[in-house]
Amino acid sequence: LISSQENILLLGYEKISHPTLEKLRCELKKQTAVLRVVKNSLLEKAIKRLSEKNLNMRKFAKKFLPIKNSTAVVSLPKEYSITLKTLSDFIKKEKNISFKCALIENLIHDDKNTGLIAQLPSRVELLGKIIGSFKSPTSRLVYALKFNTNKVVYILKQKAK
Repeated sequence: LISSQENILLLGYEKISHPTLEKLRCELKKQTAVLRVVKNSLLEKAIKRLSEKNLNMRKFAKKFLPIKNSTAVVSLPKEYSITLKTLSDFIKKEKNISFKCALIENLIHDDKNTGLIAQLPSRVELLGKIIGSFKSPTSRLVYALKFNTNKVVYILKQKAK
């Protein structure tokens, strides 16, 4: 699960009901993300084994091992921002779930940074905003140039009446 994914996220949870966890799983499945509840000792062994070959995992292991409290692993898709936003919304509703840490695009993030990343707009939204900002000044210029001619035409029509 961990070795095949580029982006992984560790969630902490306490006293959560099974239907709530299944609801979260279903929401994540819609976005091609996978949630697995794992034993901390097995997760630590997997991270240690991967850290022998992978520098990012070695840094991850140094920073976050040993893992404490109950943990769930979420494998994030390439377009992870929507999944993080879904998780963030779910965490706001369910106070017993929290971000622990994440390895996203070969960068290690703690719980606070992961929460901040979850609040950022997705790549598609950012591209739309950039394109809109490029288009906006030109459309304003065209409108400003048309406005004076429209005003002259309107005055001439009033004079003709």
